Amino acid sequence: MWAVRTVPTRIAALSVLLDGPVDAVTCDLGLPDNDGHDVVADIATHLPDLPLVVLSGQEEAGMGLRSLRAGATDYLPKSQIDRLPEILDMAIHRNEHELMCRQLASTDPLTGSANRDALTDAWNATGHDTAVVIVLADLDRFKQVNDQHGHNTGDLVLRELAGHLRGAVRPTDIVARIGGDEFVVLAEMPHDSVSGFLDRLHQQMGAPVRVGDISVTSSIGAATKCIDDTLDDALSRADQAMYAAKRDRHHTI
Repeated sequence: MWAVRTVPTRIAALSVLLDGPVDAVTCDLGLPDNDGHDVVADIATHLPDLPLVVLSGQEEAGMGLRSLRAGATDYLPKSQIDRLPEILDMAIHRNEHELMCRQLASTDPLTGSANRDALTDAWNATGHDTAVVIVLADLDRFKQVNDQHGHNTGDLVLRELAGHLRGAVRPTDIVARIGGDEFVVLAEMPHDSVSGFLDRLHQQMGAPVRVGDISVTSSIGAATKCIDDTLDDALSRADQAMYAAKRDRHHTI
């Protein structure tokens, strides 16, 4: 059963949608204050995961394709309005499936952390007016854990480290596994917050990772983004800092 809210104009629609939550939207192309396709593009830009079905009394060739190109999930001529519940239901399920596929494609299946592709996307989306911090972490002597206790136990240790990292940073920060026992934290913040952030992370990651009677320490190194840095540039500096920590036998930044 649908609870329906109707608004007459583009401005009113955007206000309601941004106030959310909304399960799906139908948009009439014949709006009084704007071209309907501009509204579709606005909604698709601000709420790209929201199912959006376009309605129009015009059934000329190409109208549906233009709507889809503007960002609509589906298109329905008003002459077929009796199919609207079916089309909305299909649009919602299609979007849910696409969201699930995107999440799977950007997630490390073992630990539930982001993967390298998701980390790269997050890096590319960082701004220029804030500090961007990269923290690289890995487990000390992790190969011994696998050799002595088996890979199933090693997997448990990796999951535990991922949980430690997620618990040590803010919900807005990215925790990614980029291979083996290497994890990366990507955090964006004001420049004067970096020192405090790293101090807190150091304190919280000082405790070893424990699985049963197994205790494994981790080493971490950090770098901040410089102008024109690629992700690999920052990771390389963080890697150097991490191995300096290993050599000093201090699990520090």
